[in-house]
Amino acid sequence: SKCQLPLQKIQAELDKGEEKQDGVAMRKHWATLGEKVDPLRCTAAYHQFEEVKVMLKNIEDLEPKVQSQAEAAIVNKEMREALTKCEKILKELEKAREKAQGQQIIALWTKLKIAAEIFTGEKRDVYAAYDQVQEFLKKYEDIAPNV
Repeated sequence: SKCQLPLQKIQAELDKGEEKQDGVAMRKHWATLGEKVDPLRCTAAYHQFEEVKVMLKNIEDLEPKVQSQAEAAIVNKEMREALTKCEKILKELEKAREKAQGQQIIALWTKLKIAAEIFTGEKRDVYAAYDQVQEFLKKYEDIAPNV
């Protein structure tokens, strides 16, 4: 039918966004899907068709899943980016400590504390489930008393 094709196309885009862990893309595709489905949802005449009923039900069932996957993908991406940044600063800090560069150590420690706030501040519970975050926090806590 006329409405089935866009649904399949957008479902494929959602799957692609999920594979790439791209929550923003998933949300964008979901919004596009919503716009395309609204005329069907809002036109009572279409509701007599079984395929329209099925499609609307599928979309209704899919929404919470897509929203939570998009949210998880966004959190995951944030976590990976923040972790990469923290690990890089940590390496620089370890080099500075080896060379006993006092000023550099203080500057890098401050930079690391700010970068690590995503894992130690208000959102820490969101990231606590990630093993990589736990490993980083262990290194972070080990180095803290020595700075």
